[in-house]
Amino acid sequence: MPHRSGGFVQDIRVDSPASKSGLREADVIVSVNGHTMTYRSFDHYSAKLATFKEVNEICYLRDSTTTCTSIAI
Repeated sequence: MPHRSGGFVQDIRVDSPASKSGLREADVIVSVNGHTMTYRSFDHYSAKLATFKEVNEICYLRDSTTTCTSIAI
């Protein structure tokens, strides 16, 4: 199965940590806490996210530009 960089954001809840950090629907999360996120399947991506005890920084791709932001969960 091919691997692609990042995970596609499908939904952002109002007033969630994700929305407060600036994430939007259709962004692609490319790294978390400096670790590159590779998408193989939803289960693989979810399992990798679960390995982080806390998330301090998320980098995402929007309109061909990568932006990194702090996030408080």
